[in-house]
Amino acid sequence: MDTVTAKKSNDKISRLLRNIENEGDQAYNKLFPIIYQELKEIAGFQIRQENGDLTINQTDLVHEFYLKWKSQEELNCESKRHLMALASNAMHQILVDHARRKLASKRGGGASKVPLDEDRIQRNEARQFLELENACQELKELDNRMYKIVELKYFCGFSISQVAEALDISVSTVDRDWKKARALLYKIIKG
Repeated sequence: MDTVTAKKSNDKISRLLRNIENEGDQAYNKLFPIIYQELKEIAGFQIRQENGDLTINQTDLVHEFYLKWKSQEELNCESKRHLMALASNAMHQILVDHARRKLASKRGGGASKVPLDEDRIQRNEARQFLELENACQELKELDNRMYKIVELKYFCGFSISQVAEALDISVSTVDRDWKKARALLYKIIKG
């Protein structure tokens, strides 16, 4: 997509975002097909970050996000970049909830029979995912900017320069804080 086409698309998305309050479902229904493929890419990235637990696929994750998104009473989003960051954050939260349900579930519940070793591996992956989520929440309390950097870099898949642009800080600051955040997260997880 060339720059002119991308700018027109971004302008159209921004206009639809502003109209959501007035048009409701119509604006959502116009906007969703435009961003669907990008949402699937974000979903794929999010699922890969969850250590390969494939009990939820990209399409299901995008559709769960869409339902969650439409149920919001108010949407404060000005741009496509902001929307994609919000989508990534929402998908991450859906996966966290998914991991929590997996750890909380016992046997049965209509699930297909899974060999014990595979079930144990999936539970370990879910446990590791939740440990990372808990460590991120602790990091958020210690330093919100470092948390935002981790959120955008690790969970959204942004590059260092994209994170710098999104947070309106220098690339060197993002790079320095990214290194600190990783060290802090490692320390928190290893406890």
